[in-house]
Amino acid sequence: MADPDPRCVLDMSVVESLRALEEEGRASLFGELVELFVADARQQVRALEAALSGGDVRSLERSAHTLKSSSASLGATQMSALCFELERLGRAGSLEGAADLVREVSKAYREACEALESLRP
Repeated sequence: MADPDPRCVLDMSVVESLRALEEEGRASLFGELVELFVADARQQVRALEAALSGGDVRSLERSAHTLKSSSASLGATQMSALCFELERLGRAGSLEGAADLVREVSKAYREACEALESLRP
């Protein structure tokens, strides 16, 4: 499978805003943010899967909320929107449709990671 075009997966205006914070001669802030996102989001996606399999609506809601915010902050808007839907389900105390959304979030996470990694310096 070919790497996704970052412009199709990410809001490039967010990416460019983060890159604009870079300082000459210093470690890449954008690279550090990507690294943190990849690691933390991986754990949150696993937490979503565990919450779903355990029927834990509140944990699903919390993990979805965390992922919604972190993905939006790096421009992964589709992932953020999917997490918003999961968070809404959790707030409503429902898991109806959550399995499909968790699968979509997992796919969006992989695509966002690939796109972000391709943009790292």
